[in-house]
Amino acid sequence: MKTWKSGNVWSLLAALFAVQVLAAGLAMAEGSSYRLSTAEFIPAKLMEGPNYRVDPHVVNDGLVNTYDVETRYGSLTVEGTPLLLERINELRALSQIEKIEASEVYKDALKEGIKSPLKGAEALIDDPVATVKGAAQGVGRWLSDIGRSISSQDPHQAGVAATALGQAAAKRAFAHEFGVDPYTRFRPLQKSLDDLGWAMAGGGLTTKVALSLIPGSAGVAVSATATTNSMRALVRDKSPAQLDTINGEKLRRMGVSSAVIDTFLGNSAFTPLDKTIIVGELAALKGVKGRSDFIASAAFVDNLGMAIFLRHRAQMIGRFASEVGGVESLVKIDRTLFVKTTAGDYVGLFPVDRIAYDASMASKLDIVDKAIAARPGVRGKQLWIGGPVEEEALALLKKRGWLVFDRQFEHLRETRAAAAKL
Repeated sequence: MKTWKSGNVWSLLAALFAVQVLAAGLAMAEGSSYRLSTAEFIPAKLMEGPNYRVDPHVVNDGLVNTYDVETRYGSLTVEGTPLLLERINELRALSQIEKIEASEVYKDALKEGIKSPLKGAEALIDDPVATVKGAAQGVGRWLSDIGRSISSQDPHQAGVAATALGQAAAKRAFAHEFGVDPYTRFRPLQKSLDDLGWAMAGGGLTTKVALSLIPGSAGVAVSATATTNSMRALVRDKSPAQLDTINGEKLRRMGVSSAVIDTFLGNSAFTPLDKTIIVGELAALKGVKGRSDFIASAAFVDNLGMAIFLRHRAQMIGRFASEVGGVESLVKIDRTLFVKTTAGDYVGLFPVDRIAYDASMASKLDIVDKAIAARPGVRGKQLWIGGPVEEEALALLKKRGWLVFDRQFEHLRETRAAAAKL
């Protein structure tokens, strides 16, 4: 899968979010970079764990951080603080799961579990409805899920045996206990979750018994809006086929066209969790206009970095709506999506790591400022950024009348620091 590169991240945003003007104004000259302290961006308690260590220095190009992480499973290069926090969360969860894997109870269950696909295939031929009655919870659900398993090109969709025999559902349930995406792109964790699913579905291991093998708390703290938390529960309880049906109906109610819905839901750059959170956060903005523009831009994302960026941008908008309120619409300001509030404020929310000053920043901001000024009833301009805005850039923004709220990733840092206790 492709990953975003910091040097061209804003050109990607221009194509996908039409933020070309703002991006060019806020980004540093291409090729420039800073070597910064990682401690500026994540708490000391998250710098090291039982199976990883984050390099104490990070490279930043004026917008996006690139972190180096040494793990028991190999070296990782991670772009962006949100993805780093996600990987740390997954590494800590994997460390806990490995305690389960070391037990004889698990080993015995896994031996039986790995035999279940073959046994299940034979049973499906002999008596398919009886075989899936417990795992699939009814013929209707079984037909939907099995049909998707056979015909789908989605790499996140479980195979026929895993779906029919309950491995996929067991895996989702266990992933939820640890606050991780059951469709994680981190392969070591994906392998352990797959094995746990078979140990539970075919080997008789229960969630209660598995968690009892871990001393202390099992789960890992994850910061999220109330909407995101409910979407995570939905992903636990529903198959990808069911999620597509649910998400598709929500998007239709937002006024998104059928063609865009199909493209977005069929986009494998997003996991089912990513798509469900994005749709859930936008659906929670009841009555807000312009949400279809967000989905239309997301439909053609083709890399991990942009998928993560989009998910966190949707969450930033959702958090703004729930904590500040008054969101009227998502509007394009000279091709840039902004939140417009009922009070007349225009708010840009961008989950980037840092904004540093560039010599062309003033002239580029002129374009955005004039576009906003041309709108009727403008009261103010706000910029919400994931990481810090450097002093010179902040001074210019304030001089131009921008109210700046930086370090919005702090809420991720503070709550996820609880994971260090595990």
